Amino acid sequence: MSKAARNSRSAGNSGLWARMLAVLTLTLTLVLAPGIAQAAFVSAAPAQLAASTLTLAAPPAGWVSATCTKKGRYYVLSVTVDADASRATGFEISVTGLDGGTNKTVVGASGGTGSYVTVLPGKWNYKVSTLYQVPGAPSNVWRSATALSGNPTC
Repeated sequence: MSKAARNSRSAGNSGLWARMLAVLTLTLTLVLAPGIAQAAFVSAAPAQLAASTLTLAAPPAGWVSATCTKKGRYYVLSVTVDADASRATGFEISVTGLDGGTNKTVVGASGGTGSYVTVLPGKWNYKVSTLYQVPGAPSNVWRSATALSGNPTC
């Protein structure tokens, strides 16, 4: 083998040895000192979390009136909420007749009427819940834990 070929082969081996030594040194450094690697990838930034709570009470009994009106052979069961609720964005009025059918009506914070039409007179039920719709999130509606309910007779 010529002297030039040996020098060329020797130069190639020294590059390989240098790379292997570098990898070994890096591996040992990361294994023996894991804090160095962890410090390189951990960061923190302060931030404020905005959270709120809201307790919704059922509307007071004085805000709700229930009536039954005969119209021909039908009875109209009506529940009216006369309110200006602070914090609430509306009310859900649920009226259930003797036949088991239910009509739910959502009215604004200033009140409104929910009705149910039936052919069966007798005792009927209603429930009024307070609602709060989260601004900017139409499907995020909070409801009072309890509802004002009544059982008038028609």
